[in-house]
Amino acid sequence: MTQKNKKLLFCICGAILFLGMMGSYYFFYAKQIIAEKEFANSTADFHQQDRSLAEIYQPIRRWNVKEIDLSAKAAGAIELEQGVHPKVLFTKNMQQSLPIASLSKLVGAMVCLDNYNLKETVIISQEAIAQSGDVGLLKAGEQLMVKNLLELSLIESSNDAIYALSEIMGTNNFVRLMNKKTQDIGLAKTYFVNPTGLYEANGRTNYSSGMELVKVIERLLFDPSYEPIMDIISTEESSFYSNNGDIYHSLKNTNELFSEFSFMIGGKTGYLPQTGGSLITIFQQPGKETYLISIILNSPDRFQETRMLLEWLPQGYIYLFNYGD
Repeated sequence: MTQKNKKLLFCICGAILFLGMMGSYYFFYAKQIIAEKEFANSTADFHQQDRSLAEIYQPIRRWNVKEIDLSAKAAGAIELEQGVHPKVLFTKNMQQSLPIASLSKLVGAMVCLDNYNLKETVIISQEAIAQSGDVGLLKAGEQLMVKNLLELSLIESSNDAIYALSEIMGTNNFVRLMNKKTQDIGLAKTYFVNPTGLYEANGRTNYSSGMELVKVIERLLFDPSYEPIMDIISTEESSFYSNNGDIYHSLKNTNELFSEFSFMIGGKTGYLPQTGGSLITIFQQPGKETYLISIILNSPDRFQETRMLLEWLPQGYIYLFNYGD
């Protein structure tokens, strides 16, 4: 081979290597952009003129840091700010529709606020306390306010409590309104068959995707009418008496991460024996209306995988606020 041909071959090999590296970079970059565009279909317009270029393009992905490997069927981390294009920081199967267990109660709580007075009295039925689950410890004939039952539903994830709330208007009508609420929010992969998130005898259960659950949280964060829900899911412990004062309820949040993260402002757990654990956690930058939504769906260890995701984010990005502190 002549010296001229050797130089030509060297140049060709270098060009192939360069194109391969660039192709890998743009593949991963495009993956992030596509995920963001899919989520943004139902969000407000991105007012670029009101923000600096630094704010728009931060944080910046460190592509030499590999994506974290999680066992959850779906997982994601999305940064939200009202009126601004959401930033998808991590996504795994976030468009896939999966069983969501007690995460369903977030939409059920929205239906309650849309239709009930928080001080309205509810008499607990035998059918309500027959729902599967060990929390709540309600008694047939006990009288509680709607607000108390919402606390039981969202803090302790009581199936008895959310079912009792559904009985006020009739459980079938309640579930119908849950599905109507998904249409109002613009969800296409979310469907409810009951208020609890349990499996039915026929094998049916409630489904949603990670991205659509982020949209539910977005509505809770930015719609003032749902502020009572945010107040409840940000509560670690609560207590109250039944209306006649003879039964005392002491509540402990099922989210084990409350004491671990100073910037966490709320969350909701879900669990099914058939699929594993799920967890939504909400973080806020101090002094700002900027939030991080972490989603873990159908995981063997929802709390540990949330920790792992929060630990990976500041490694995978520069100029990203460390929500895991």
